[in-house]
Amino acid sequence: MIAFGFAVAGGQVWIGIALAGLFLAIYLPTIRSEEAYLRGVFPGFDAYAARVPRLLPRLTSAASPEAPEDRGAFSKQLYLHHREYNALMGAGAIYLALVVRLLLRH
Repeated sequence: MIAFGFAVAGGQVWIGIALAGLFLAIYLPTIRSEEAYLRGVFPGFDAYAARVPRLLPRLTSAASPEAPEDRGAFSKQLYLHHREYNALMGAGAIYLALVVRLLLRH
């Protein structure tokens, strides 16, 4: 999604088309392969896959089967454990690059 945002920000339609083609060529076979592997290794994968969207996140929180009352509450401990701050730093770098580009253009 970030790459598509760059394509839109850059105003280059051909970049968006190329990204869509690359996405389909790379990710669709990867997703199918990973799902086949997960079905073979984890017997409960089909039930999990039925509850969780494959690619795009849902707009509402989902209840966890282990803790139905915990509907997507933020956990600082998990945020730090899974190093999610890396995504924040990456997004910050991209925004900075866009601001620099805009400033250099004018």
